[in-house]
Amino acid sequence: MYRLLLVGAASVVSAVSAQSLETHTLTPLQVSNRALPASEVSSVLALPEQQQELGKSLNTLPGVSLRQQGAHGGEPVLRGLGWERVTTQYNGLQLYGACPSRMDPPVSMFTADSLQSAMIELGPASVIHGPMSTGGRILLSDELNFAAPGEKIYAGSALAGYGSNGKDRTGSLTSGGASDHLAWQIDAGADEAREYTSGDNQKIPAGGSSQHASAQFKSKIADAWTLDLSTRWIYDQDIIYLSLPMDSRHSKTNLYTGKLSWTPEGESLTELSFRAGAGTVDHLMDNRDKPNRMMMQASTPSTADSYDAGILGKWNIQGGELRSGIDGSILDRDALRTRKMTATGMTFEDPIWPDLTREQIGIFGEWEGEISEKLTLRAGARLDQIQSDAGKADAVIVPGPGIGKTTVNDAWQTVGGSTRSDPAQEDTLVSANLILSRNLSDNWLAQIGLSRTEAGPNLTQRYLSFGPVPGGYGIGTPTLDPETKYEIELRSEGQIGSHRLGFAAFVSRMDDYLLPTTVAMMDVNGDGNIDRIKGTVNQDAEMWGLEASLHMQIGQGLSLPMNFSWVRGQTTAGDDLPEIPPMEFDAALRWEGSQESHPYGEFGMRFAYKQDHIDSAFGEDETPSFAVLHLRGGMEVLPGWIIEAGIENLLDREYHEHLTREALLPLGDLAAGDEVPAPGRSFTLSTRINW
Repeated sequence: MYRLLLVGAASVVSAVSAQSLETHTLTPLQVSNRALPASEVSSVLALPEQQQELGKSLNTLPGVSLRQQGAHGGEPVLRGLGWERVTTQYNGLQLYGACPSRMDPPVSMFTADSLQSAMIELGPASVIHGPMSTGGRILLSDELNFAAPGEKIYAGSALAGYGSNGKDRTGSLTSGGASDHLAWQIDAGADEAREYTSGDNQKIPAGGSSQHASAQFKSKIADAWTLDLSTRWIYDQDIIYLSLPMDSRHSKTNLYTGKLSWTPEGESLTELSFRAGAGTVDHLMDNRDKPNRMMMQASTPSTADSYDAGILGKWNIQGGELRSGIDGSILDRDALRTRKMTATGMTFEDPIWPDLTREQIGIFGEWEGEISEKLTLRAGARLDQIQSDAGKADAVIVPGPGIGKTTVNDAWQTVGGSTRSDPAQEDTLVSANLILSRNLSDNWLAQIGLSRTEAGPNLTQRYLSFGPVPGGYGIGTPTLDPETKYEIELRSEGQIGSHRLGFAAFVSRMDDYLLPTTVAMMDVNGDGNIDRIKGTVNQDAEMWGLEASLHMQIGQGLSLPMNFSWVRGQTTAGDDLPEIPPMEFDAALRWEGSQESHPYGEFGMRFAYKQDHIDSAFGEDETPSFAVLHLRGGMEVLPGWIIEAGIENLLDREYHEHLTREALLPLGDLAAGDEVPAPGRSFTLSTRINW
């Protein structure tokens, strides 16, 4: 099991003090690699990294990439697999976006400094966190900790930052407290950005703003009983998406979670917890700022409402811990597009998410413990039953003059390739994995993991009805089969003297891989040009890759952290899979002073190799290699007052990421079909006050 634990800077109540009512300061974001039992590698990220979207912070980790359709809304890709193959959870609640065009992936709702912790699972993942996903899992948490007996803690932090390229402005305020039976925290923040310039001084539209607020509460309500409650509100507005025919006008997210835990003083049952959560997302996109507005006015309000609950028990059995339970969830999605033709005044309404529902119930069991002095085993399995349906499958739609009037169901069959008229689907999914870890020495561990992961298509893959996607239109296929991933992972990690290093290699076979591809070429909108219609087909595939990290201590206060990742994916027929990130390597020379002000400086580089393993049927282009440099530093100028500064893309390099989709329409200095370049040189400045 490969886990990356991010302990957030906002975890104000996790520290304890020897003195009652002592003021506590907040630490910068810590990144810990918890790939193996008893192993821990950590480093400090600069504050400018903490204040951005969480996905951009995670993008610095081996095996993690970011797919983007604009400057905002980055979507994590883990080992070459993204979208809803990567499950994102908040305090156990599975999160979903409300945009059929994927403007609002759940990770983009968060910043790293607003969370208590985040854990990424790559490879064989635990079965206790809900339905399995073939791409991995991101677990976000706001759960608080109590103070030590007899102590009372209060702490807070104010944070502000600025980036010159795009005039990025951000700020947040966090406050919290704890005793031995009560803990609380509140947090609020906002950020705003405008257009940026590339290394060649191209102006790239990238406006947008976001606000968030959250509150957490934890209490011991009786002997051995604990209650955790959390709520979070996120509001994004006027965000530009260069790869889509519309922009996001707003996205309103409300999250509510609660957990009741019982920890009896027994030798067998050690914990019994009951959790429940709900999330609502209200999204609106339109084309008011797009050049296609002259021909047609378009807008799409859409919603995603999710509810889930679960029971988890933990027992001491056979020298280890047995974790078992049951969970269930409901997801409702709906999106209605309205288009008004400027020339004729004709108006059309199309349910591009035609009243979709997904209901899931699952049971699971997992045992973890020592089977000998040096061997640790974790073995788990789960069974899920999932039902999906579309309530407006028979609705009449007019995708465009090129297709004419039809029904949603007819479109799924004639264009999407569905093999039957009833859109309702029922999937029985079986997943299991086994991980064996061995201590090779006091400072070295090795691990082998074997897994079978089965996951069904998401609602968009099954039921999208001519929604806008990068490069054209999207169509669903209700009769898609679930994909099944068989994986073996080898991992080793340890320490040689003062140097820490880790290595992972994996190979997977995916039966009925859900391959995004072009399923038809036709003139949908009647403008005389042939449009690309993208859908999903089942195709067997294989993936393999390597990840490595090395942290060398090369002198007093000097270190050299390095990361490497590489992944390949092909169908069993030998065709390259789409949206696979290129090989990447990053390294930095870092100095950390021993003074009480904790000064540090870092000169680093990120290199991405060219990506010429592409899927032309998907609509990909080759991407050249690039290297960018950065310079960062900071110190505590006064007790509790930290200032950090940096220069990103130090040499003002012009480059673009392989997973950033091309511009769909002419905007700024970009023409339709142009690659979207990354930001050029940017000066960053941030300050934090802790108390």
